[in-house]
Amino acid sequence: MRRVMLAGSVALVFCLAARAATPADDAYWAARDAASAKVKAAVDAQKPEKAVDKLDEEARAALLGQLSAMIGPNKPKGYDKGEFSLESLQTGSEGADQLDAIVYTKAENDPSVSVTTEGVASHWLAATADDPDSKDMKLPATLAEALKSPTFYTLSVSGDAAFSQYAPVKTTDASAVALLGAFQQDTGPNPPNALVVSVRRGGLLTIIQAQPAKELKPSPACEAVWKTFEQKADQAQKAYDKSHEKDKTQLDAAQKAEDEGDEAFRQCFAREIKPEDLSALGRQADELVKLVP
Repeated sequence: MRRVMLAGSVALVFCLAARAATPADDAYWAARDAASAKVKAAVDAQKPEKAVDKLDEEARAALLGQLSAMIGPNKPKGYDKGEFSLESLQTGSEGADQLDAIVYTKAENDPSVSVTTEGVASHWLAATADDPDSKDMKLPATLAEALKSPTFYTLSVSGDAAFSQYAPVKTTDASAVALLGAFQQDTGPNPPNALVVSVRRGGLLTIIQAQPAKELKPSPACEAVWKTFEQKADQAQKAYDKSHEKDKTQLDAAQKAEDEGDEAFRQCFAREIKPEDLSALGRQADELVKLVP
């Protein structure tokens, strides 16, 4: 999966009128850009790796403190200390392109909760959407629409996996958006493994990732749908191998069949999911919303 490197100029983010930035948000991004530029200058000057890493770590710690002050005491209920979402400020490094947020975790099976401001999220969305590497990913222009898009979660909170949507989930909270889906690195008949709930409240954006309370398995009919496309992909792959890896059209055909099969499988799953299971997911989403203070 192609990852997106954030653009460095604050000027990019002012191109969208629908942004919820405050002076504090603008000050944060000015500090972030300055920190990124400082780290880049050290890299360009071929400073020792340890020196660059120390500079990067100190800059991220300062940004974490600044973002923490903006968020204030609004920690998710039952959670203590959070960590900065960005693992690096060095362009091209893993963990350098995610949404700037404070991430709260507990045990492995407990929900993960990311908290940021709507203004910071809008800045990030605008810069990411304007980046040449993400043009074909068609990110929505506004935060309200982006929260309904699986692409947003792929780029903002997923790490090294893509988020594929299976079905929207209804909640009783008008400030929340909930999606049933799967974070996955490969195409295929993967059952949903994530319930993602995003809440906009009091100028903050909270993104909650949890495992569905009930294991949801695909029907034999949906597995058969995937099998049909898998066979097409296998045939194209064999033709590509037979050409001694010269016939790229067959390689493209194999990838296309897998992508189309993945989409068809998820559409089948969404059609066949039981109403009572969707209702249970809605109740789970409502409970997750209660984590937001």
